[in-house]
Amino acid sequence: MSEGKRRQGACLMIAIVDRGKGEKAAALCGGEKAPHTICPARGTANSEMLDVLGLARTSKDLVLGLLPPGAARTALPRLAQGMELSRPGRGIAFTLPLSGASSRAVRLAEEGDFEITEEGSEKAMGEQMHYDLILAVVNAGCTDLAVDAAAAAGARGGTLLHGRGTGDAAGFLGVPLPPEREIAAILVPASLRHAVLAAVNAAAGLSSEAQGLVFSLPVDEVAGLHFQGESPA
Repeated sequence: MSEGKRRQGACLMIAIVDRGKGEKAAALCGGEKAPHTICPARGTANSEMLDVLGLARTSKDLVLGLLPPGAARTALPRLAQGMELSRPGRGIAFTLPLSGASSRAVRLAEEGDFEITEEGSEKAMGEQMHYDLILAVVNAGCTDLAVDAAAAAGARGGTLLHGRGTGDAAGFLGVPLPPEREIAAILVPASLRHAVLAAVNAAAGLSSEAQGLVFSLPVDEVAGLHFQGESPA
């Protein structure tokens, strides 16, 4: 492998598309052999951002897929093209780095229809706009507290998931979900992470009626989400 390049590790692909289009998104991102899960979700973008994000309070499919090492750089553009994510209202997709995954799961993912590539130089990667995924796991009915606080801090909407757990079982992304808990997932530029985290924690954190667990995860690649000053994906 050439100097200045590295092979990306396994990552989690998340796509948010219109209800009923989750299977198509999964097929574009690895095909039938690649492991994936589709969950029902709701969008939360305010009305003036509908044409940009396509994440209004409408029914959505949230697709979770495991990408093998080196697959994200080609899988995400293929997904974006096939789902027309560059067009307003078609949804978004992004990848999260994983610190580890079972070898069996990775082997299953490698059987999918992927083109394995090396990443570009560290300099080129550093020129990309970086994002973070903010998650707030709150009491049922309290997601508006998190979403409204995030919007006031500069976020442009998000996605809501209903979690049904037992308190001791791993829920979404490994977070335990007691009964009647909901998740607000909000994608923001890294420059807004601290402000949005602080706002959401103040409004919906553990000391609030939402009793929320609020945290952020780094995002590798993004498609279908554009902020002012950023070129289209």
